[in-house]
Amino acid sequence: MRNHKKIISVLILFIFYSCEKVIDIDLKNSEPKIVIDGTITDQPGPYTVKISKTGDYYKPGTFPAVAGAEVTISDNAGNSEILSEVTEGFYQTSTIQGVPGRTYSLKVIAEGKEYTAVSTMPEAIEIDSLTYKYQPGGSFGPDATEGYKLYIHFTDPAGIENYCRFKVYKNGQLTKGYYLYDDKYTNGNSYDYNDFEDDAILQLNDTAIVELLTLDKSTYDYYSTLSNVLTEGDTGPPMMMTTPANPNSNLSNGALGYFGAFTVRSDSIVIQ
Repeated sequence: MRNHKKIISVLILFIFYSCEKVIDIDLKNSEPKIVIDGTITDQPGPYTVKISKTGDYYKPGTFPAVAGAEVTISDNAGNSEILSEVTEGFYQTSTIQGVPGRTYSLKVIAEGKEYTAVSTMPEAIEIDSLTYKYQPGGSFGPDATEGYKLYIHFTDPAGIENYCRFKVYKNGQLTKGYYLYDDKYTNGNSYDYNDFEDDAILQLNDTAIVELLTLDKSTYDYYSTLSNVLTEGDTGPPMMMTTPANPNSNLSNGALGYFGAFTVRSDSIVIQ
C-alpha cells in the first residue's frame, strides 16, 4: 500500500512538471503572396488597380503596398493603357473607358514576375424599382431587427447566364455583406431580391442607394468564395476552425485577388 502511494506521488509530480515545461515551437512565416484588386466598369473612370502583399502572421492587418509595378489594361477593340501610380501601390487609368460586351485584359509586372487576368463585361441588368417593407423584428436571422427591409425589383434577361452583386449604401455608408444573385432558377423572370442582413435594415428617414453590378462568372465566383471565407471567419470558436481556402481568383501565377469588368446601375429611395 505504501509503495502504491509512492508511485501515485511520483506520477502527480511528473504531471505537474509536464504542465509547467515550456515547449518552443518554431513558427515560420509563410511566403508573402502578391494581391491584385482591379476593376473596370461602364461608368466614367478613372479605374484603379491596387497591388499589395499578404501580411505577416505576427502582424495581422498589415498589407505592404507594391510600388513600381507596370500595370496595363487593354480590350479586344484595340484599346490599351499603361496605368499611372498615383500613390504607393495604387495604379489609375486616365483614358480607357469600359464598354459592355468587350473583353478586358489586365497585365501586371511586379518584382520581376508577370500576372494576367481576363474579364468580359456583360450587358447591364436594369433596376426596375426599389420598395421596402416594415418588419417588426424579434425573430432570428435577418428578420431579428425591427425596421424596413429593402426590395430590389428587376427582370432577368432570358437565354443567358446572369450574375449580380448588390451594394447597399445606407445614408452614404456602404453596408456590410456580399449580396449575390445568379439566375439558375429564375432565368428570364422578374425577381424581387431582399436577402439582406441586419446591417442593411433601414429606419425611418434613412436614404438607401442601391448599386446593381452585373458580373461575369469569374468575378461572381470570387465574390461568392470571398463571402464564404468571411462568413467562416465570423462564426465558430477560433481554436476549432480550420484555415479557410483563399477565394477563387482569375489571376495567373498564384496571385490572390481578382480583376473584374462589370456594369453598374443604381437607384435610391427614402424611407418615409
